[in-house]
Amino acid sequence: GGTLLSVLLALSVWLMATGRARAQALAQSMTADLERLAQVVQYTSNVVLIMDPQQRITWVNDGFTRSYGYTLEEAAGRKPNDLLGSGKTDPSNLQLFHQSVAAGQGCRLEVLNRTKNGQELWVDVDVQPIRDGDGTLTGFMEIGLDITHRKQAEEQLRTSKAFLDRAEQIAGVGGWEVDLRSKVLTWSAQMHRIYELAPGDMPPLEESLKFFAPEERRLIERTMQESIRQRKPWDLQLPLMTNQGRPIWVRSIGACEFDKDKPIRLFGTLQDVTAQRAMEE
Repeated sequence: GGTLLSVLLALSVWLMATGRARAQALAQSMTADLERLAQVVQYTSNVVLIMDPQQRITWVNDGFTRSYGYTLEEAAGRKPNDLLGSGKTDPSNLQLFHQSVAAGQGCRLEVLNRTKNGQELWVDVDVQPIRDGDGTLTGFMEIGLDITHRKQAEEQLRTSKAFLDRAEQIAGVGGWEVDLRSKVLTWSAQMHRIYELAPGDMPPLEESLKFFAPEERRLIERTMQESIRQRKPWDLQLPLMTNQGRPIWVRSIGACEFDKDKPIRLFGTLQDVTAQRAMEE
């Protein structure tokens, strides 16, 4: 009995020692992982900030200071929107943020912030709750990505499209293209005006040809095939019946685009030349 007791005691001591060793190894591994994570968060180019449950800033990384110009001492205790808000963010986005935070949930949104020196900054923001081991909410982490260049490019593209649309409308020239791989037809806004169709009404390729009489339809199909085979553009004047039943004349100019000898796209312009035809006659 004494020997058995000694063995059990020794086994208990060994198990405790082994468990302690495993716990220490796990703790060291977790500490190393946390240190690496802390370094990533600290030195990433993204903006990272920590807030308490009342959304007051308690910590910021170097990316925050580089992007906004505020140090931790200047930002601590302030709410992000009070400190950085430009007053130009979409109210629905701000409402989403407040609702999510109030419910202890995460959210993602785009905001227009202002730096310390007054520069406006578009940021893609991901906010996630932080909870302790018991699941109690202890704060929020916000990670922001500067998307100012992307937003500027989108605005330039919108401006360019608006300019082209105005130019098309003034000149009365619409643009179109057909993807030969998918057979998808794409129109500019002026094309819809010429056909007298609603802006969102995009007919399939076959339907778009039905606005022409059968003879002209065969001519169009034959001309497109010749353009593909002979790699030459076309310039035609054709009668067309609009969606409102109004007969007009249009000038169609088009060509085929190739990729390594393979035809991939037909594209061109369409212009209402009814008045010009009338003057010529």
